[in-house]
Amino acid sequence: MIKRTIIAMGILGLVGCAQDAEVVNPVDTVFLGDHIITMDDATEGATAVALIGDTIVATGSREELSKRIGPNTQVIELGDRALVPGFIDSHGHFSFVGAMAD
Repeated sequence: MIKRTIIAMGILGLVGCAQDAEVVNPVDTVFLGDHIITMDDATEGATAVALIGDTIVATGSREELSKRIGPNTQVIELGDRALVPGFIDSHGHFSFVGAMAD
């Protein structure tokens, strides 16, 4: 009887801990998908990207970044879509840029 009680208390304790898992440093937005292109060998194969405001704060796996999803986090499932890095284009025309380089 005592052995069953101890086992039951252990199971309830584990379940309670899992349900009350605390969110660590919640982020504003998380993108989840299999087609995340980072252009960085260190983060190749990432399946999640986390943002605070418009700044990327973490890149990694779904499992790693799920810990950063809070009650106000917007979660965007990419599905078949790809997430690619953006760039800023000064819109310099090739001939003009060449002439200015002299």
